[in-house]
Amino acid sequence: MTIKTITKFACFVISLLLCESCANVSFGGSDHAQIGAQNGGFKKAEIIAHISSKEINESSGLAVSKCQQNVFWTHNDSGDGPFIYAINSNGESLGTFRLPNVTNVDWEDIATIKTNSGDCFLYIGEIGDHQKEEFLGNALALLFPIDWPEPFGMVMIEALATGTPVIAFNHGSVPEIIEHGKTGFVVNNMEQAVEAVGKLNLINRKVCREVFERSFTSAVMAGNYVALYEQICRKEGKIFRLQAPSNWSPKEKYASYD
Repeated sequence: MTIKTITKFACFVISLLLCESCANVSFGGSDHAQIGAQNGGFKKAEIIAHISSKEINESSGLAVSKCQQNVFWTHNDSGDGPFIYAINSNGESLGTFRLPNVTNVDWEDIATIKTNSGDCFLYIGEIGDHQKEEFLGNALALLFPIDWPEPFGMVMIEALATGTPVIAFNHGSVPEIIEHGKTGFVVNNMEQAVEAVGKLNLINRKVCREVFERSFTSAVMAGNYVALYEQICRKEGKIFRLQAPSNWSPKEKYASYD
């Protein structure tokens, strides 16, 4: 197969979420994965094709092209060269492309965007869970420019766990997780985000870690959930007993409620 080189459309960005796939792929077009106002979520996934290319042996990311019809981009996980692969909705190979001057250490995910000027770009996420701690911990800050009502935002507390402050847009749970001026900055637009970068020296990274330990460790969050369930059950006049897994030793006050 001819190896082509992409020079214009490839660049790298900070870690994308880990996405593990296999040879059976569900392509999320408008006919197969819609967010409906009535059901509030995605429809059940449907397998419509199998990747037929022998070059793709561990697809670790999948993205729909923003500029070409019926083109999907994917790549292998670690162990492959700096290649990305184009396939169609039938899983058939359309071409293999070599990215210049880069190395596939552990590519984890791929995404596509189309700018207002009509240019299309591919973004490849290099970092997986096993490298995330060092990556986030050495970052100046985490930028979280969401534009929808995110119900939680795991990446924010992952950053705080490493002592890294967060600059996040004021949507969803952001103001509940980030203490403005203490563990980061809650902003309303990109201009404010850029301005916040110049104020990062005001954030104590040790405090970011302390806030995480106080509010977001697994033990603290599990305890808070149980306390809330107990409160609800007391209000409803119900009696319950929690059965803890055999390999788990919860605090005594969380073990049961009569």
